[in-house]
Amino acid sequence: HHQGKFVRVDTDVSTDLAEWLIGRGLAHVGGGITMRRSMVRHKESKPAHHRTYALVSQALG
Repeated sequence: HHQGKFVRVDTDVSTDLAEWLIGRGLAHVGGGITMRRSMVRHKESKPAHHRTYALVSQALG
């Protein structure tokens, strides 16, 4: 267990992840701006695959 340790999880409020994390004992302590891909579509020669990235550099302090 890592009780009492710091962890930062950035998530969009439109998902149920924040509620799930709170239900598991993580406290909501702030807010932020969610980074997301541009809404402008670019012409691509083949279909794009969805990708998920995690940025931890800002959370490491």
